Amino acid sequence: MPQPHVQAIGIDLGTTNCAIAYVTPGGRTSLLENELGEALTPSIVYFDDDHTIVGREAGKAGLFHPDAVAWHAKRDVGSAYCEREIRGQRVPPEVVQGFILKHMRSNIERALNGPYRTVVTVPAFFDEARRKSVQDSGKIAGFDHVAIVNEPTAAALAFAEQAGYLNEEGSPQEKLNLLVYDLGGGTFDVTLIRLEPGQTTTLATDGDVRLGGWDWDHRLAQYAAQKFESRFRLDPRDDVMVMARLLRLAEEAKQTLSVRRKAVIPIEYLEHSLEVTITREQFEILTADLTERTAYTVKQVLEASQLEWSDIDHILMAGGSSRMPMASDVLEKLSGRLPDFLINPDEAIARGAAIYAAFLLAEEGAPGYPLRLRVVDVSSHSLGIEGVDPVTGRKINTVLISRYTPLPCSASHRFVTRSENQKSIAIRVLEGEGEDPASCVAVGRVVMRDLPKGLAKNHPIDVVYNYERDGRLRVDLKLTDTDRAIRVVLQRDAGLSDGNVRDWTAVVADDQGFDRLATVLQSVLGVQINADTQLD
Repeated sequence: MPQPHVQAIGIDLGTTNCAIAYVTPGGRTSLLENELGEALTPSIVYFDDDHTIVGREAGKAGLFHPDAVAWHAKRDVGSAYCEREIRGQRVPPEVVQGFILKHMRSNIERALNGPYRTVVTVPAFFDEARRKSVQDSGKIAGFDHVAIVNEPTAAALAFAEQAGYLNEEGSPQEKLNLLVYDLGGGTFDVTLIRLEPGQTTTLATDGDVRLGGWDWDHRLAQYAAQKFESRFRLDPRDDVMVMARLLRLAEEAKQTLSVRRKAVIPIEYLEHSLEVTITREQFEILTADLTERTAYTVKQVLEASQLEWSDIDHILMAGGSSRMPMASDVLEKLSGRLPDFLINPDEAIARGAAIYAAFLLAEEGAPGYPLRLRVVDVSSHSLGIEGVDPVTGRKINTVLISRYTPLPCSASHRFVTRSENQKSIAIRVLEGEGEDPASCVAVGRVVMRDLPKGLAKNHPIDVVYNYERDGRLRVDLKLTDTDRAIRVVLQRDAGLSDGNVRDWTAVVADDQGFDRLATVLQSVLGVQINADTQLD
């Protein structure tokens, strides 16, 4: 009996907007529209008492009840809770992202029939813990499994499709070095990728998970608020609802300044109104330090790759905020030439994710997906173990897998027991390049208990890191001179437990609102719920 055709689906889980793409029977990518007939869905969740709303309508509701809206949750991935409270409560970002992905899943299943393979994009500089959080959000949303691909890699795959590298016949033969400048709503990445017939290979990557278009919006909103305060001696930042609207207007002004030389931001507060005019030049001065942060990252990536600007064939712009003229200007100053807008910044990452889903299906031998382009990504961070220097006795980070190692990969390191008849082993897993563990991110620890009786002091133990192509880590321990190898559980310092994920999955699956969410916060996470949380 023939196997059912599996759809290759890509989701760009953006800070500001989300998009879905799929691979058509003809082998090309296409954007999947949402329930409103739009390609982009705002990454906003509105929490009413008994239900939630995701997308554009959530944004409208948020203008009147800003305290009931979650947005920019992607910037908080990796933290225990979103920075913005929802109706007075701190909510895990995995939950907010889960509601968004559940909405994406409903749009997929409304438009397409049959099984599908889903790939969700993440910033290349996301660490292992953040990648796990995104996959947990996928579980909460009801996906059987979500694979992960880096956003700049997805952008390069979209370029490869457009340039003909995925054609069955007559594809280009030249090797190209692509620099992807990916400035999204809340995160920023720079990645160097080599594109050649049959393969894309990441050479170097760097980024900032707390830098994106929202920072430019916030500067504009603060500028307008200060102008209002200077005029009327009243600060509109004291009103949450006014600031929510002002941030929306600031985002619109930012977009206007990308195509015009001047924009106006209207403010109304306490029966006073003011139209704040700002020019593109003023905006560039106001945010010059943010632009310089992107330039610094570009320089770091170029240095790490050991390439010169003359070696770069295309500078690809990805992420909606890359449309700001100052982004192109800074790259022109660095490189001596204009960047290429050869791919649509809003669509490319979703399209590339769908291509990556097709690549995974082709690797598995799924019918209808020829393997035309292999994808080789690299580790964006080093992975190590907290050890002790035998000479100095101080703690050190022993790196097992270095940054920019092609994935997937494995590495091992031999340790020894510290005492006779040792009963257990505990190993601290670190992520980062520094020798001092304090300069690294503690991912968690693995524990091996019930060691065999009679082990001598200094008995060797091999620690094996298996770093998957999606940037996820598995750790194994092996007692040498025995047949004992144990797959161990990584006890993480951050993120949701498996039990928490199951609890939140039930909440999201039933499309329940704040009342149920608050109950879970109280019972599972031990959060005290305020009595006064009802909407007006």
